[in-house]
Amino acid sequence: MQEPNAPDTPQQPAAGSPVPSPSKAPEPDLSFRIQRILVPVDFSAASQEALPRAIFFARQFSAQLVLLHVVEFAYLGSELGSTELTGIEAEMQRNAHDQLQALIRQTGETGFPWEVQVRTGRPYFEILEAARESGADLILIASHGHSRLAHVLLGSTVERVVRFAPCPVFTFRPKSEVAH
Repeated sequence: MQEPNAPDTPQQPAAGSPVPSPSKAPEPDLSFRIQRILVPVDFSAASQEALPRAIFFARQFSAQLVLLHVVEFAYLGSELGSTELTGIEAEMQRNAHDQLQALIRQTGETGFPWEVQVRTGRPYFEILEAARESGADLILIASHGHSRLAHVLLGSTVERVVRFAPCPVFTFRPKSEVAH
């Protein structure tokens, strides 16, 4: 038998006194708002499969879609002069911009805003910079299959984006790469 005020005995509040409530930590804000979705496109079949998924998310969250293409262009070891190279790079950027605009027209979607960006550089780095600069809330990107050797030697753009992205990254395996 325990004594009435033993330490193990819970204390009952006196009649008419308020019941003490345990202190609670403030609840974290777990809301997730997606306002800008960055969709890297390299014009492969796999990256073009990202568009229907991105459109689905844009509809669900009333978000803006930002289509990004990165032109990989190296000046090293070229016999052409810098003027010619600059012209070639500018032409590649114009072509990529036109192709992105054509993709948008092909979707027939007008229920949300679109933005087109074309950058020059290393794809993973430019994707990360575009996400930071545009304030992207989500990156939606297709995973491309590489052989094990190529993955070990070269790494993966998608892997680097996932590891260093300033926001969540939604990746998917394209239907063309799913084994039946």
